[in-house]
Amino acid sequence: MTENKDRLFIKVTATAITVALLWLGIAVTDYVMVIGLYREPIFCISADAGEGGGTFNGLGYSYEIKGNFGRNPDSETDPYGVHFARLDVLGFEAKMLYRGVYE
Repeated sequence: MTENKDRLFIKVTATAITVALLWLGIAVTDYVMVIGLYREPIFCISADAGEGGGTFNGLGYSYEIKGNFGRNPDSETDPYGVHFARLDVLGFEAKMLYRGVYE
C-alpha cells in the first residue's frame, strides 16, 4: 500500500515540476522577446494591441508596451520595436524598459 502512495507522490511531484518548468520557459521566452529583442511577446494575449503597442497578459504576468509595430520599420525618428515596456509579475512591477524614443 505504501508503494502505491510513493508512486503517486512521485507522479504528482514530477507533474508539478514539469508544469513549473513549462511556465518558466514561456515566461523567459516572452521576457527575451520584449526586453532583449524589443518585440511583442509570443505567449501573451492582448485585446487592445495595435501598431502602437498595448497591454499583453500572460499567466501570472503582463506587459504594458508602447512602440512602433507599424508598416514602416525603417523610420529613423521612430525605430521599429518596443520603446517602453513594463513587466508586472503577480501584480508587482518587476522590470521597466525605456529606450528614450517614445513620448
